[in-house]
Amino acid sequence: MNRVKSSYGVNQFLVSTWSPPAFMKDNNSCINGGSVLTQYYPDLANTMVLWMQNAQASLGQQVNVWSVQNEPSNSTSYDSANYTPAQFISFVTGYLKPAMTSAGLTAKIATPEPSVWGGPSYFDPNWGFPILQNQPAMDADVDIMVTHDYGANASLASPSQAALQYNKPMWQTEVYKGKTYNGSISDALSWADSIHGALSTGNFSAWFYWWSMDPYNDNQALIAYNNSTWTYQIPKRVYAIGNFSRFMRPGSTVLTTTSSNSNLEATAVSPTSGKVALVLTNTSTRSITVTVSLANLANPPASVTPYRTFSTENQAVLSSISVAGGSFTITIPGSSIVTVVG
Repeated sequence: MNRVKSSYGVNQFLVSTWSPPAFMKDNNSCINGGSVLTQYYPDLANTMVLWMQNAQASLGQQVNVWSVQNEPSNSTSYDSANYTPAQFISFVTGYLKPAMTSAGLTAKIATPEPSVWGGPSYFDPNWGFPILQNQPAMDADVDIMVTHDYGANASLASPSQAALQYNKPMWQTEVYKGKTYNGSISDALSWADSIHGALSTGNFSAWFYWWSMDPYNDNQALIAYNNSTWTYQIPKRVYAIGNFSRFMRPGSTVLTTTSSNSNLEATAVSPTSGKVALVLTNTSTRSITVTVSLANLANPPASVTPYRTFSTENQAVLSSISVAGGSFTITIPGSSIVTVVG
């Protein structure tokens, strides 16, 4: 964490627990799931606090978000543990939050982070409402609702009603798909579609990919690295995701967007720097020429600069386009992602 902070200027950290110590669990193992024995709730809370304090001493800052447990319904051959909503409530309200408060730690608490999002029809009745409903203490102690985006219904375009009702930010914190390398623009477009759905209509305020690089010669990471040949490949999804993450930094405000063409997805924010960042994703194979209206912005920019990701381009910087009367016209090639920034 320190190396990433010093090398890349990263100063916001989300930490997720994968397994408590083996002796605290009913299966006496860090792997294969298992639940924390209630008699060890105080010890686990204190262990988490100690980890956060050590991180603060090393980083010179507190971690920003603490996720209580990674994928709490999964029992896997790697580090894992199981929680029910009732167990989350008991541990967080009775032990973790008081221990953090006593230690002066202000990291936001995130839960439940299941592997399967499954849409609101799955997440809300299984996790969202059981955790937040009729639990005033839990409502007060949980800052962020989090999920991974695996499972059959992976669309993030519909919001969690539990998160909306209890006014909780909703984050998607882990996703990848497939085990075979795919560097195509079609794969890249699928990730642009996921982010568009999450931000534009799904009420998600954060979207994370699984990891940046791995040594397993598969398709899990953004960058495909071969640990045997010391070679790597950069798939199109890196640039597609970058069309969002490069310009939509933490602290940006999502703006309402509409598109008159079902093949053109529009995602816009009021960025931390500048007046607007708008991602236009053409999911069809034909070019679309569109007139974009920024008239509802309080102070539209005088011009915008497009950055285009295409089968032969990686965030290519194009000539700036003048904005007249709050509008401009742009052509989006088929199967491409264009971010205009002003």
